[in-house]
Amino acid sequence: TIAMVGIAVGLVVMILSVAISLGFKQEIRRKVIGFGSHIQVANFSRTDAYEANPIVGGDSIMQIIRGSSEGIASVQRFTTKPGMLMTDDGFQGIVLKGIGQEYDTTFLALCLQEGYIPHFTDSIASGEALISRQLADALGLHVGEKITTYHIQKNVRARRFTIAGIFQTNFAEYDSRFFITDIYTASRLNNWKDRDLVGGL
Repeated sequence: TIAMVGIAVGLVVMILSVAISLGFKQEIRRKVIGFGSHIQVANFSRTDAYEANPIVGGDSIMQIIRGSSEGIASVQRFTTKPGMLMTDDGFQGIVLKGIGQEYDTTFLALCLQEGYIPHFTDSIASGEALISRQLADALGLHVGEKITTYHIQKNVRARRFTIAGIFQTNFAEYDSRFFITDIYTASRLNNWKDRDLVGGL
C-alpha cells in the first residue's frame, strides 16, 4: 500500500511539473508573439541595441507580403529608437517603439491597466504614449501626466508626451524597456524623411 501510494504521489508530481512547464512555455510564447510577431522582417545590419537601420515598408510592399501566403494574418510596421525617460526624481533607459494605424493592439488592450490606447498613425505626431507599469512606478508617473524622452545622436533630441495608458505584460524584458507611441515620431527621431522607411515589418 505504501509503495502504491508513493508511486501515485510521484506520478501526480511529475504530471503537475510537466503541465506547469508547458503552461509557462505557452504563456511566454503568447507574450513574445503578442508584443512582437511570429516573423519579423528587418535590416540585416540591425543591432541588438534597437538602433534600427531602415527598410522600405510602403503600401506596395505591404500588399505584396499580405498576398504572398495564406498563412499571413496581418502585416504591421514598427520603428524603434533607444532613449531615456527623465523626471525630477530619476531616469530610466527605454526603447521608444513607434507603431502605425494597422498595428494589432489586441495584446496591448489585454495588458492595459489604466487609460486607453491612442489612435496612432504614420502621418502625424500623436503626442501620446503608452508606458509600462514598471517604468511608471519607477518614475512615479500616472495617466494624464506629461513626460519627456531624450534621444542622443549628434546632439540630444527631446520629445514631450502625454501618458495615455499604462500596461503590464508581467514579462520583465518588455516592461522594463518599451515606451510605445506613433511610428511618425519614431521615424522623425531616426531622421528618416521618407514615409516608406520603417524599422521593420
